[in-house]
Amino acid sequence: MQIKWGQILIDTLRGKNLVLFRLAKLYINYKKSIKHIKDFAAYKVIFKLDDLVNCNEAVLELDRYIKREDLKVCWGIIGNSLESADNNYLNFIKENNNKNYQFFNHGYNHLEGPEYEFCGKSVEEQIDTISKTQKIVYDKTGITLRAFGAPCNRIDDNTTAALETFKDIKYWFYGKNNYSGISFLPYTRAEKTVGNPDFEFLIENLSDSDKNMKILILQFHPYHWDFEQKINFHLIIKFLKKLGCEFIFPDEAVQQDIYK
Repeated sequence: MQIKWGQILIDTLRGKNLVLFRLAKLYINYKKSIKHIKDFAAYKVIFKLDDLVNCNEAVLELDRYIKREDLKVCWGIIGNSLESADNNYLNFIKENNNKNYQFFNHGYNHLEGPEYEFCGKSVEEQIDTISKTQKIVYDKTGITLRAFGAPCNRIDDNTTAALETFKDIKYWFYGKNNYSGISFLPYTRAEKTVGNPDFEFLIENLSDSDKNMKILILQFHPYHWDFEQKINFHLIIKFLKKLGCEFIFPDEAVQQDIYK
C-alpha cells in the first residue's frame, strides 16, 4: 500500500490524524533521548504489572512481547478471578511462574473507592483478605505467592500489622518502611495516569531523579492499552535496553543489595 504522506500531513494539520502526530513527536523525542543516553544510568528494573484477572488476547499479546524481549515481570493476581478460572488462565499462571513472571498477591476483590480493600479496614479484615488470595492461588495452581501489592496502593498501618503474620510473603510493593520484610518503594513513575504508560513522562522523571539511584520499580496497568499506549510501553523497553538495564525479580534485588 502506498503511503500518501502529503495527505497525512494535511489531515494532521486539520486535526484528523492527531494520534499519528503524537506518535511522530514521541519518536522524535525518543531519538533525542538516545543522544543524551550518557545522562542516565544502567538501572536494575523491576516491572510491576497490576490486575491479572484472565488470559484473554490482550494478555497473550503482551506475553508474546515479554517473552520476545526476554523481560522479567511481576504480575499481581486479583484473587476472586480464580473462582471461575478456565484452564487457559490457570495454565498461564502455572507454566510461567518463575520463568518470565513472578506473580504476587494483589488483593481479592480490588475495591478501589470510596471503600478500599485494605486502607481503613481492621487488621483482622486485612489478614482475611490476604489469606483468601494466598489460599485460592495455592489451591488452584500450587503456587505460594511471595509478594504483595495493594489495589490502588492504598494501605495503612493495619496493612503492615496484617502482613507481618504471613511468613511466606517476603516482599511488599509500595509498602511501608516499618515492615520487617522488604518494601519496594515507588522510585520512578512511568505512567502519567493509571493505565497510561508515557515514555516522555518517564524521561522527565529520570532526569529529575537521584543520579545515584540503582533500581527502578515501574508500575503498569496493561489490560486496556490502545495502540498509542502500547507504542509508549515499547519505547520505554527499547530505551531501557539501550541504557543497558537489567530486568530482575525482587529476590535478585535483595541478593544484590539494591532494593533500599
